[in-house]
Amino acid sequence: MAARPMMIHVKPGASYDGTVADYKVCNKAFVDPTARPPMVPLRAPLAAQAGAAAATGFMQGYMEAKARAEYVDTCMSALGYTKIDMTPGERAAVKGLKGEPAKKTWFDAFFNTDLSARIAAVSTATSVEGPPPKP
Repeated sequence: MAARPMMIHVKPGASYDGTVADYKVCNKAFVDPTARPPMVPLRAPLAAQAGAAAATGFMQGYMEAKARAEYVDTCMSALGYTKIDMTPGERAAVKGLKGEPAKKTWFDAFFNTDLSARIAAVSTATSVEGPPPKP
């Protein structure tokens, strides 16, 4: 069985603290549309929200989590981030991190690497073929 892909939102000049703050903004905007950044679209259409509300138990939680993830992706994109796949080595390194200081150190170093080719590859694939398939 292949390892499940791990993706991360990146943008030039990003930092761990800035990225975490932007994730918080996007997650807050999901539950409170009045808190959304001006360039971020409103949440999913009402029909999708009504369908999620009609579901019960597990399905309701699943649909809400999926809607939140899609909204956060849209929001992060509007804030200038591109979602890229992490390499197997990067995934292993992240899984081994213990504590906030270790995460901050690793991610700040990661964000300071040249990610331009990886960002360009996603941008090219998205503009030519449409959005990448969801895992």
